[in-house]
Amino acid sequence: MLFVRLRALLVALVTCIPALAEAGVVITGTRVVYPMGSREVNIRLRNVDQKPVLVQSWIDDGSVNESPGRLDVPFVISPPMSRVEPQRGQTLRVVYTGADLPQDRESLFFLNVLEVPPKSERTENVNFMQLAIRTRLKLFLRPDALATPVEEAHKALIWHAAAQGALRVENPTPYHMSFSQVMTNTRDGQAGYEQGMVAPFSTLELARTPGKVQTGEPLAAGLVRFGVINDYGAEVLGESEIRSRP
Repeated sequence: MLFVRLRALLVALVTCIPALAEAGVVITGTRVVYPMGSREVNIRLRNVDQKPVLVQSWIDDGSVNESPGRLDVPFVISPPMSRVEPQRGQTLRVVYTGADLPQDRESLFFLNVLEVPPKSERTENVNFMQLAIRTRLKLFLRPDALATPVEEAHKALIWHAAAQGALRVENPTPYHMSFSQVMTNTRDGQAGYEQGMVAPFSTLELARTPGKVQTGEPLAAGLVRFGVINDYGAEVLGESEIRSRP
């Protein structure tokens, strides 16, 4: 419990003073896709720092502030805690234990990796601050028999004009769609919108952001240009007609 309380305090400090902290542990990939029928998924970490670090790993269901010991998720992660030497790697093994979850869509969880630096070698009479850094990645648990190919899913998104210049996006697919960019053409130039993620079979309203968007390619009136992040963390671009407000 002491470690959990210390972790929460250190994470809060990192949030307040981001310029003083830089992650030494690099995670391969920007998201995790777990095919529901797979036996396990491996995630590779690497300590690129010159000092060893203590790494704690766990999975949550969206409860960002809940301690790992109080979470009830259908995954086991091994090792949950490890020491990673400088310029060395560590593999996290994630195993799905089964649960009563929807079979017609993805379920969303989050992988957490907390790195704690080693104890300072400074003397006891010197004041110093140690910062722990927490990285949190989306983990998509994906059933094996989904009808729509994930590579084509972004083409099925339906866009509507909404009140106060906003856009409403409808996602009729079984996949989560994370947006890297959204823009339209207006009388004053191209306008940008909030980034976000729309859940399967759901809608999301995106507010217009202040200022103009500069882009090298013209965009026809009545169209929206958007980018979604695929399984590999790359951006996939698409364009679609904007329908009238429903």
